[in-house]
Amino acid sequence: MGRPKGFERTDVLDKAIQVFWKKGYADTSVQDLEKATGVNKSGLYSEFNDKQDLFLACLEYYIVESTALPLLMAEPLGWKNIESLLTISQSCR
Repeated sequence: MGRPKGFERTDVLDKAIQVFWKKGYADTSVQDLEKATGVNKSGLYSEFNDKQDLFLACLEYYIVESTALPLLMAEPLGWKNIESLLTISQSCR
């Protein structure tokens, strides 16, 4: 059995997205991501296939997080709001 991870995926995404915004995808190194997230290279690669996978996960996380609350709180409240959120989440994949 493998070691349990010592980090939360959402914490890594929150920190990594800041680096990508500041430096851009091409200028962000794995070392930059290690420093920003506090997770070493092998830890990052155990959670994400590569830098591109981490970048895409950051984009999906941002889209879902930035749209979730407004979609869920739209009037009239109900199942349609949840359906809209799930549709957007699915289209990100």
